[in-house]
Amino acid sequence: MNTQRITCEAAVIGAGAAGLNALDELLARGIDAALFADDLSGGASINSGSDKQTYYKLSMAGDTPDSVQAMAQRFFEGGGMQGCHARAMAALSARSFMKLALLGVPFPQNEWGEYVGYRTDHDETLRATSAGPLTSRMMADCLRRSVRARGGRMLGGAQLAAIYVRNSAVCGALFTAGDRYIEVNCSSIVLATGGNADIYGRSVFPVNQHGATGAALRAGAKANNLCYWQYGLASTKVRWNVSGSYQQAIPEYVDQNGMPIAPDMARRNDKIFLKGYQWPFDAARANGSAAVDRAVKAVCDSGGHAYMDFTRDPLKGGFDGLSDEALSYLRNCGALVSGAYERLARINMSAAEFYRGRGIDLAREPLEIALCAQHSNGGLWVDEHWQTSVRNLYAAGECSGVFGAYRPGGSALNETQVGSLRAAERIAAKRPQVVPLPEDALDAEKKWLEAGKADAEELRAFQRRMDVCAGAMRSVDGMRVLKRDVEARLETLRGDARLRDVLWVQKYALSAMLEQAKYSGNAGHMVEGCDKTHGDHRKYAFITDENGTRAEEVAPVPEGDQWFERVWKKYREDHR
Repeated sequence: MNTQRITCEAAVIGAGAAGLNALDELLARGIDAALFADDLSGGASINSGSDKQTYYKLSMAGDTPDSVQAMAQRFFEGGGMQGCHARAMAALSARSFMKLALLGVPFPQNEWGEYVGYRTDHDETLRATSAGPLTSRMMADCLRRSVRARGGRMLGGAQLAAIYVRNSAVCGALFTAGDRYIEVNCSSIVLATGGNADIYGRSVFPVNQHGATGAALRAGAKANNLCYWQYGLASTKVRWNVSGSYQQAIPEYVDQNGMPIAPDMARRNDKIFLKGYQWPFDAARANGSAAVDRAVKAVCDSGGHAYMDFTRDPLKGGFDGLSDEALSYLRNCGALVSGAYERLARINMSAAEFYRGRGIDLAREPLEIALCAQHSNGGLWVDEHWQTSVRNLYAAGECSGVFGAYRPGGSALNETQVGSLRAAERIAAKRPQVVPLPEDALDAEKKWLEAGKADAEELRAFQRRMDVCAGAMRSVDGMRVLKRDVEARLETLRGDARLRDVLWVQKYALSAMLEQAKYSGNAGHMVEGCDKTHGDHRKYAFITDENGTRAEEVAPVPEGDQWFERVWKKYREDHR
């Protein structure tokens, strides 16, 4: 295979909202940067969403008071999250949001220009906003236009194979691109490749998102909180979250025989309604809204199929017994009508039109669903500048492990912008020198890649095993056996870069899951077969390297200097 060589100051890997913003901010600061991606139109930002995809930011409307400290504390209270990340994401949320609005993302405003908000999961305030089901795609589109206006270089068809380190600092990366290799020699890398969707089979991640966290782990980067994933109900033929309006319309849930799922569930219709606000699976709500998730998973685990059916009305034309919260919501939406589809149309017609545009008419047919992996709250360990434990290697977006056990809905979109901004600012401030690539390591990697071939069925087998024992419902015994088998396969694997990346992330994730299972407290999953002998897991971050996983107590939200003259003086010194 031929080899193409590229030199630049900074390489951004990934073409979603995080990668595009990193490139845009680097170019704005005069950094010679280029973006590389296996698919310039792939990934979660461009190919995923929900009924109204949420962006979480500081409140900017109405008379409800808000502050950076209050928002940071809300992040931190989710557990397992470092205070510095909570502070940064709160402090930079308004700035990052307004950049997107000024670039053209159509976030709704009222008649006075206020960006009004709504309530999202794991938060009781009105910080959430949305530009519609495809908010993240709109973000990526606007950022791409900005990058092109700056003359930014973007190369598609480049699959990351390895990240190279010399003297404990990044010096470049190797990509495969069809019938050639691409060697990139650079002094900084921003990894923005999203969550490692491939470690699970039941997934709502886009089919063209794979992740590349394994390459960073093999380069020596530590992982943080890979035990924490977000799972929720999603359609399977079209990978899409069925949260928000889909649940608040209160459809019927049925199995493959058309029989209602868990018809004897107490206050069943209220629990279905609450899945709109409480879409992620939550062990603390095991007998509340999460009972819907458990009932669906039981059907699927038994070999059956589960469906949401908007052609049937579990309310049977009446609203007696429905909670005041549900009644108030439906009344304010003008949706106190018979028929689940009719209610959905009144609440959010675009949610119904989304499926119709993809060949599924919710007014006429049921929608197949499952309990799926949707988001990784953990990823790579990063510091307050989003730099990993490898010098000059940064991670932004879902591959950065800044979240803990819980996070407010929409936080991920906020973090794509804040994390990439923090990384770009740090790279521009440090501006390290480019050093040569290690030729012997490049040759060894190429020989490994050419020593075997991919086996799609083997990948699916490892994914299915993760679904069974390491998803929303976990088994300690099952995870121990799977971890042993993953490590054994890594010893013999050759020539399958995608499977290698999956196995590396599975190994680190299983290590973190087994350690976290020893701690008390609820999370977005349930565990069987472990005595919880340690303290509340929310006080700790679970950091994993080649030696295993250790729990470290998280640092609280730091205080920012509020004295203007001191801040002004330091700012001028730092930005000469």
